[in-house]
Formats: sequence, C-alpha cells, structure tokens
Amino acid sequence: MEIKLTHFGGSKGSGDSPERGAFRLEAIEHSKSVGYADFYREMSGWFVYEVQVVHKRQGIATKLYDYAEDLLGKEIRPQVLDHNVGDPQISKEAFLLWKKRRPDLVEDILEVVIPENRKKLETVLAFKTRVLSRYQIVCDTFTSMP
Repeated sequence: MEIKLTHFGGSKGSGDSPERGAFRLEAIEHSKSVGYADFYREMSGWFVYEVQVVHKRQGIATKLYDYAEDLLGKEIRPQVLDHNVGDPQISKEAFLLWKKRRPDLVEDILEVVIPENRKKLETVLAFKTRVLSRYQIVCDTFTSMP
C-alpha cells in the first residue's frame, strides 16, 4: 500500500503539508484510492478530522495514522478531543480503533462525547469485556484440565 500526501480543505483549515497546519494522506492500492485521512493542527496538538476507508477493520486507518505520526514526529489525537468541537461524537469503529491504539484516551473520549454517544460506546465496552471474560474462562478451564 502506498501513502501519499495530498491537499485537505475543510472547516478546520486547508493545506497540503504539515507546515501549513493541515494535510490529507491518501492510501493507494493497485492504483486505486482505498482511503484517506485529514489532519489539522490546533494549539493543543494534531488531530484527525475525518477518515474514510473502503474496507473497515482492515488496518487502512491505522496505516494512515502511523504514517502521519512518523511524518510529524508527534502523536495524533481524535477530533472529539479538540475542545473547539461542538457536540462531540465518535463512531463505534473509530472508538474501537482509538481504544486499541491509545487506551489512555478512552476515559477522555467518554468524558467529552454527548450523552447519547457515551451510552452507545459504553455498551460496546461492556460487550467486549463480557466476550473477553468468557474467552478467558474457557482458556483457563482448558489449560487446567489434566
């Protein structure tokens, strides 16, 4: 997969390089775009503005974030943590990505999102915890068998 730097123009500014404070990274596979991510800088750091990928849960967004962090030499944070955002919300898929990528941000994310969004995300966390607990019980039982 090839990652290329392109132009970003949106409500958070516009630019085509980190020096301009905003940029887009596009993921290309077999000469076709398979996704992009827009990044912008605020006083409190770098944020991802929008991510679109053709196939979810395939690692495309992670590769875009990794590339951006390598390019900047700084960590990226989800836009929901930008204090200039009104009615902050985050999708279930984005939340799971950030939970895996930066577990230290989970509580911060849950604290800032609107109440309806928080309930959905807490349900996702509860479900994942139950599934992992059942898996651990099965593993413990299997390994303790004679």
